[in-house]
Amino acid sequence: MRGPRSPAFFRAGVLSAEALSPSLRRIVLGGTGLTGWFPGSGVPDEAVQLFLPAPGEPLPAVPQDDSGSWPRPGAAPGLEGRWYTVRRCDERRGALTVDVVVHGSGAGADWAARVRKGDHVGVSRPHHWYRPPENARWQVLVGDLTALPAVGRILEQTPERLPTRSFLEVPGPADEQVLPGPPVWTHNPSPHLGSTLAGTAIDVTLPTGPGYVWVAGEAAATRAIRRHLRHGLGLAPASYTVITHWRPRAGEWSRRFASAGIDLAAIYRAGTAAGHDGEQISDEVDRRLDDAGL
Repeated sequence: MRGPRSPAFFRAGVLSAEALSPSLRRIVLGGTGLTGWFPGSGVPDEAVQLFLPAPGEPLPAVPQDDSGSWPRPGAAPGLEGRWYTVRRCDERRGALTVDVVVHGSGAGADWAARVRKGDHVGVSRPHHWYRPPENARWQVLVGDLTALPAVGRILEQTPERLPTRSFLEVPGPADEQVLPGPPVWTHNPSPHLGSTLAGTAIDVTLPTGPGYVWVAGEAAATRAIRRHLRHGLGLAPASYTVITHWRPRAGEWSRRFASAGIDLAAIYRAGTAAGHDGEQISDEVDRRLDDAGL
């Protein structure tokens, strides 16, 4: 039986941390805050925000907000959460598993590389994006290394009656995993210099009839894939989900974005007021980003 509802944000301890592949580290979290969390949303691409301890601090700051709202970046020191997919929920053990990319720079990769059993991290309730239509007769999954935990869980949870193909970009053969399907693997040892995911997705011939496409990965690639699905293939918005997980040189991109003066909140307010759906608003956001060279 599910226990009482957990707080929106809480601290968890690190039960174990080990290398999963050259590019991924598997971190298992547990603690009293997880008692009411399980089984989470149950949706296979559910993700949580992790709040990392500040340098030199043993415990992370945790948002003092039980509404479940995600804190805005820079809202308070130490409260910029980083999203990670929940690879596995173990209700019996009271643990959740996240697989974190350790290549590249950034606080998240640095933390994942050094974290040890007994450390602590802040955790949010989960959020998810995977929503295949009830009438889907097939699904196609496309992602890079950051999407591998979600794709793995989707493949494991998908009933056999729904034919599924998956296409995954990882740095090299050592990062491949044994998964149902099996996936079609592409190797890109330098994804920060340019993702090959868009080309892979555009080359995929989708089956006929109603289906579902789920995509996650690097920002420029996912924008190109969303444009292909929506405008190139004319798919209905309900038949695909495209999620941006990361962008190379994120700090530089953020500075250029700030200089461009693009007000995303204003774009969403205007689009909503005009009765536009989420994909129409995303079209406008993409247009503004393209015009700014972003």
